[in-house]
Amino acid sequence: MPPGAPPAVLSDAHRDYLNAHAIADGAIAAAGIWSDRAAIMFPWADNGLLTTQSRIWPEPEGGLPDGTPKYRWEPGHPLHLAAWRPLEGLPPDAPVIVAEGTKQSLAVASWAPPEYAVYGMAGCDGWRDLSAAGLHRFAGHRVIIMLDADAGDNLNVYEAGEGLAAELETEDAIPGRTARPATRCRIPAGCRWSWSTRTGAMSSTRSWAACWAGGTAPRCSLSAVR
Repeated sequence: MPPGAPPAVLSDAHRDYLNAHAIADGAIAAAGIWSDRAAIMFPWADNGLLTTQSRIWPEPEGGLPDGTPKYRWEPGHPLHLAAWRPLEGLPPDAPVIVAEGTKQSLAVASWAPPEYAVYGMAGCDGWRDLSAAGLHRFAGHRVIIMLDADAGDNLNVYEAGEGLAAELETEDAIPGRTARPATRCRIPAGCRWSWSTRTGAMSSTRSWAACWAGGTAPRCSLSAVR
């Protein structure tokens, strides 16, 4: 927001929409999400970069015009991650989740255990500008990559996840602890968000769920792509 502008406020309708997608009020406040008339404004901040992404809700009757993306990235800005729950302040070996999608990653930030850092990724290719992504910071950390459910059916999504895992491995993400330290997870449909201390599984109210694998972290109870 520009200096002197009125405080950013999220409308009740937009808050209800985000809450219905398993995004908690604490995560909304921490991210600084606000409303600009009919648009929800998501500030993506990370690695010295700040980009505003917008989403019209509710959509106009009849839907958005053909070719109009639901989520609009601020023009002229490179794709980069969102540090919803950054590594700063966590132990030097803290595990990391990199989750695809705005609402998905914010829901993960809402409900993942506190020892996890959580980063959002704007689409499966949101990491490819390596200077903006700053993947070197994940050296020494176990990284879980969470992709949309179509990772099992969409070759582009699958290959993007494999590419990100390969780049993370070159940055020594948890060297030597596992054969493939950057774990890819395909996020299946039809789950509800809850954290189980018995199984270590977290699942969502919508079409995706977190999964975990390896080490002392909870083991993956959903569809891990290995």
